[in-house]
Amino acid sequence: MNPPATDLQVLVLPAPTADLLLPAGAVAEILRSETLGLPESGSPEWVIGTLQWRGQSVAVARLVPVDKRGHRSSVVVVCFSPGGNRALPYLAIASPGLPRLERVTPKALGGEPDAPPALLWFVRAPLRLGGQAAWLLDLWALERGLLG
Repeated sequence: MNPPATDLQVLVLPAPTADLLLPAGAVAEILRSETLGLPESGSPEWVIGTLQWRGQSVAVARLVPVDKRGHRSSVVVVCFSPGGNRALPYLAIASPGLPRLERVTPKALGGEPDAPPALLWFVRAPLRLGGQAAWLLDLWALERGLLG
């Protein structure tokens, strides 16, 4: 009998201070979106707009500041909402850079990054991935923030 797998496949969203990590199973689609609709009235300040995706209006969150050159990525990562709420089946994150898929092992993780992100409430765990600062995103917290 084989021991249980301890690897986790993650989508890495590169960011200036610390990469953001999402479990790959939470990702519905990665797409380019040059234009976003306006955020819904009463949306939190970190919601930068809405995306029309598969007949749904999906809120797009920016979880890290724009880089120093003012460069904005047009990559959006659409995720399944973890709670299965019919009012919010999907949520989206504006990726600070081009995402990449990685397999993470427990040996690759360890320590804590030096500087916390601006929106610390959406982080499940600070860590280091291959010696680089990274943050595991908490989609439950993001969902609660969107639902108010």
